[in-house]
Amino acid sequence: MSTAVHFLHRRGLTRKKLVINIRNALSLNSKSTLRQGMKTMRVPLILALTLAVGVVSYAAANPDHVAAFRATKSCPGCDLKNAQLGGFMAPNANLVNADLSDASFYGGSLKGADLTGAILDRTNLEMVDLSGAVGAILASAITDNRTTCPDGTAGPCK
Repeated sequence: MSTAVHFLHRRGLTRKKLVINIRNALSLNSKSTLRQGMKTMRVPLILALTLAVGVVSYAAANPDHVAAFRATKSCPGCDLKNAQLGGFMAPNANLVNADLSDASFYGGSLKGADLTGAILDRTNLEMVDLSGAVGAILASAITDNRTTCPDGTAGPCK
């Protein structure tokens, strides 16, 4: 359960109650009563809007691309954002121009992979073997001392 949802539940606010409270606050006629209603609703309203933005902005990996990558270890230009590929062994994988933002390969292997042009923003590459991988720009990826960098040295990789 997300933090915002947990916060609402601790205060006894379900989604239905929240919607009813927002409707009531917005339908009040008097300015002073409206101000009072909005003050009461400020925190739940902000949380509701935050939840809505979070749900809309979350982008999952394309399931067809994930399946294709798992089957062939080749997926140039694929959308693998947020893909959970922990432990997956993909030596010599072709991920040219793939979007791997926020994906996780924790404990897997991309040994000898072609990562030219791949987007690796916040990609979890902890404990991943990247030895011999080409084209990887790892500045925004997550690596640790258990990661084997493309040049064969122990991470964190630069």
